[in-house]
Amino acid sequence: MKVRAFLADSVQSVDGKLYVLGAGWNRITAGGFPAHHDRVGIGVLLTVETGEAGEHNLEVSLLNDKDLPVALFADPSGNEQFALNATFQTQEPDDELGDVQVPLALNLNGLTFPAPGTYAFSFRVNGAEAERLPFRVSPAMAGAAGDPGSGTSTAPGYL
Repeated sequence: MKVRAFLADSVQSVDGKLYVLGAGWNRITAGGFPAHHDRVGIGVLLTVETGEAGEHNLEVSLLNDKDLPVALFADPSGNEQFALNATFQTQEPDDELGDVQVPLALNLNGLTFPAPGTYAFSFRVNGAEAERLPFRVSPAMAGAAGDPGSGTSTAPGYL
């Protein structure tokens, strides 16, 4: 199974298509650390190929530059969660293309980045990493165009 993913400001999956706002970035600038970012959207396209029918598990986690997990959210009990897990069923592709595209939309609200550095979303299918989506979190330069102040931004920081 192939996994392709991209970062955006927000993503929705409707009727087998992805609707995306603010795609195409790989940097977040922050006015200070720890940095809290309002929303990170992730568009995911799973390609199910011939012979891959059945039950599968997708796990998404956020890793820092030392490959250590970073909390994605806190559950209702207040416990930090370091991965999203989903089990899904696929059918055998039955047309001349020989594969099926499955679009998934993930929106993570209120992510906290403890320090500047390189981060990556890791996508594991059935326990094996199938895709890694790296991005950088950097301190904003004071007074620069696009300086988010004390917040965060995916704006490039220049005009």
